[in-house]
Amino acid sequence: MFITDSKPILVIGVGGCGCSTLQALKKKHDFAEIRFLAINTDLRSLRGSVADDTIQIGQSLTNNLGAGANPDVGRLAAIESEAEISKAIEQASIIFMTAGMGGGTGTGAISEVARIAQTHNIPVIALVTKPFSFEGMKKARFAEEGINALQQYCNALVVLPNDRLSKVLGGKVRLIDAFKISNQLLLDTLSGLSFMLSVTGLINIDISDFKTVIHTQGFASVGMAKAKNASDIETAINRLLDNPLVENIDISSANGAIINIVSQHELALDTYHLIGNIIQQRISAEANLIVGLTIDPTIKNAIEVFLLTTGIAFNPKPVLQICG
Repeated sequence: MFITDSKPILVIGVGGCGCSTLQALKKKHDFAEIRFLAINTDLRSLRGSVADDTIQIGQSLTNNLGAGANPDVGRLAAIESEAEISKAIEQASIIFMTAGMGGGTGTGAISEVARIAQTHNIPVIALVTKPFSFEGMKKARFAEEGINALQQYCNALVVLPNDRLSKVLGGKVRLIDAFKISNQLLLDTLSGLSFMLSVTGLINIDISDFKTVIHTQGFASVGMAKAKNASDIETAINRLLDNPLVENIDISSANGAIINIVSQHELALDTYHLIGNIIQQRISAEANLIVGLTIDPTIKNAIEVFLLTTGIAFNPKPVLQICG
């Protein structure tokens, strides 16, 4: 039984990059409890989409030709199609959104979609990418402006600067493989969230717990730590907390965290304490920390830990960072 009062988790891809990410996720994993919505100005990109629903925004404004790399056009397109977007998202319990920032539709429209979700009191988590530095100052400025606008309407925001892909993975890695790495973060997040809210465990986390933790707006850190052996879990969690692909944020200021532990076998008490203590030591002592635990012999690793830290303060005066 899915514990969301029959309201689905909704994943929205906005713009060309967001819709491409949606395609990759949907083809790789069949999330029975999650619906996918593709939103774009370009009609061609929506043809053949594997999303459950698609919305072409701004048809009158763009004449089906896209936003022309202009975020203002993307924003106005979303406003033009606000009624359709509102109807498509109003029944969601939680919304995940993804887009590539710096272009037209994704950059301009994603904050408007988040604003519409806010009118329905639906929690929004956004995962966006920043352009490579070689794409120029203009795209970098558009990306920063789009991220700043998005901050007003989403509960949790994860930023992945594309430049970090080459720094972390090396310049010789294939571009398609690099993007698979960033897509994996969203895939792990959706997998962990879906499992956490749909499976009855020894210690359950429900939708109310989730909404409580992401109540305060701010940057977020999210992902999955996987360990083949219990002895490796500390290294895996620290690697996740120090994720080099994510924008620089100080998780010590996080005011909330959800930890969902899934173990192949009964978990030793000292391991349970270790996991909680590692995370507690890295965030504020005043943070609202919620921990869930499930035993699942079918998982591929000895232990998997889904972690979401939230409420990390937005910069009051965002600074343009070309290289992230």
